[in-house]
Amino acid sequence: MDERFPAIKACAAILLSTAALLFLLVFSCCSGQNSDDIKQGANADTIIPGDDPTFETALFSSGTYINSIDVSNMTKDAVRTLLSPKLERAKSEYHIEIEFQQNDSSICIINGTDLTLKDDLEAVMSKALECGAGQYTTAIEPVDDIKLRNSIDSVAKIAEKTPVPAQILTHSAAGCSELPVLKKNARFCLTAPVNGCQIDRDAAVKQICSGETRFSLPLHTVLCTDKIPEMPELRASFSTSFAAGSLCSENRVHNIAKGALLIDGSIVPAGQTFSCNDSLGVRSRENGWLPATAFANGGAETRQEYGGGICQISTTLYNAVLRSDLEIIARSGHTRKVRYIGGGLDAALSGKDKDFVFRNNTDSDIYVFMWVDESQKTLCCEIYGCPFPSDFDRVDTVSELTSSTPPSEPQFVLDSALEPGECVLKRKAIAGSTYQSYRVYSLNGEIIRRVPIDKTEYPMHPALYAVGQGKS
Repeated sequence: MDERFPAIKACAAILLSTAALLFLLVFSCCSGQNSDDIKQGANADTIIPGDDPTFETALFSSGTYINSIDVSNMTKDAVRTLLSPKLERAKSEYHIEIEFQQNDSSICIINGTDLTLKDDLEAVMSKALECGAGQYTTAIEPVDDIKLRNSIDSVAKIAEKTPVPAQILTHSAAGCSELPVLKKNARFCLTAPVNGCQIDRDAAVKQICSGETRFSLPLHTVLCTDKIPEMPELRASFSTSFAAGSLCSENRVHNIAKGALLIDGSIVPAGQTFSCNDSLGVRSRENGWLPATAFANGGAETRQEYGGGICQISTTLYNAVLRSDLEIIARSGHTRKVRYIGGGLDAALSGKDKDFVFRNNTDSDIYVFMWVDESQKTLCCEIYGCPFPSDFDRVDTVSELTSSTPPSEPQFVLDSALEPGECVLKRKAIAGSTYQSYRVYSLNGEIIRRVPIDKTEYPMHPALYAVGQGKS
């Protein structure tokens, strides 16, 4: 036998053993993979549909409670049927309390009926099916929609305050005693501006939609940025007397007092006009006027008219306006001089034919005050507005007689009520006259200039006699 044979046999045995081991190793790996695949396939085939939390047929585990109600072994649909009415009732009772914090806290309520509400019952049921037995609670939350925004706007109307600018008020106005005052004078008070406040709507929406039903919100300050107006100053005052003779007749004084009340407190904005006739209205019995003496027939005679005496109102106002350095738009003199003012400084009214109109030629409001002082028998007027310019501090008026006209020959009229030859004076002769009026501007007591105002002509009126002609 060859000596090498045992060695060859040994090598062959080793090779066979190695091959066998490699085969077993490969087989083992393949068998393991197939085993896993088979196992997974088996598991997929053995899942029970009722165990999947997403399926409607799934049953809740024993010991599962939602909102403290036992839902063990119930399906989702059964739980919906059980809990939905309770959730709807809870939604109807749902409300939100918002406390707004400022100097004085206030609580506003938003009712659930004014909101779109949602609940999370579906999510809670899915969680309960997934996690098993336990206590679960649903929540109700508002939806961020137009209804919520409108509800917040409604609450804002209660809680928010609009800034109040500084105001010029008369002492009789309610706000003059209710608001903080910066300064005051004989007629006015200047109130301090008051800041406003508003809510943060986005913050309110965020907290409401998070499910909070009671919370506090600060009110943000809204600064008042309006310019503080100038305090009105007395520009001029003027008064006329009604103490003499028939000037103080009861009806005439009634008309003067009524007219003063209609004009008192008038405000004329910058650039606007004021009309006496518009302010006084139609003088009639229906409007509360009484008959009193008035000029008629071109001043040749007098008669009783409703509203008689109101020319004293326009005259008093006219002189106050002149001294206030306001612009005269329309003014007429009487057909004869009047007793309560010097010639050339009167202002007549007569329906639509004669009116007194002035314009506010300043940059701020003009305030007119007028009243009757019955104890002194005077009609008084004050005008307030911005201060005079720096080149004068006072305006006076003066009127000068420039010409006069003697009355013509007497006139005679027949009167059957008189005996023949009897003669009675019906009207005294009145001389005619012409006046020129001026505004006189002063500064620190010194006259600066004189400015012509108007020329007024009063016609003469001859004496009038009634002559008896006897009864026919």
